[in-house]
Amino acid sequence: MTWHFPRHIWPVKEFGYPLLRLVALVECGTRALLGAAFGPDTTGELRYACRLLDRLDASMVLLADAYYDAFDFLLTVTGTGASFLLHSTRKRRPTVRRLLPDGSYLTTISAGRYRAGRGYGRLEVRIIEARMTVVLADGTRRSELWRLMTSLLDPERHPAHELLALYHRRWQTGTC
Repeated sequence: MTWHFPRHIWPVKEFGYPLLRLVALVECGTRALLGAAFGPDTTGELRYACRLLDRLDASMVLLADAYYDAFDFLLTVTGTGASFLLHSTRKRRPTVRRLLPDGSYLTTISAGRYRAGRGYGRLEVRIIEARMTVVLADGTRRSELWRLMTSLLDPERHPAHELLALYHRRWQTGTC
């Protein structure tokens, strides 16, 4: 098995159990498993996630963590008809194109590189910024700015506070 799922090797010795990476597509309400992809941990999550996109349809909103905000991945998600709502990486610094009444704003993301016949490629998204505060068991408070990115552009149909609550449900899929 270690030939396919290798152990980690340091300069001095090999250690640990063989590692694999698992990406699962889970329904939020029922926690039903819609699909899973896995393989060696040397392959990134996005590559495995791409194998699951054929399970999405127009009735779905894909909820995802940071590092799923890659342009090509999101373009493929929208191509399935599904919407997305995800935590954007800290590296992404979107420019406010148009401020919306609920405090969210519209911007565009792009591939960042020119593609023959397709240009630079752009995708309009909505950004919802919220300060999240967590109180730890010892009373320590930790606060940070979270930036959610979504393809649900209409603030009247999809108010920011409802999308924040929906994104919070994502965390509950991992608990039994």
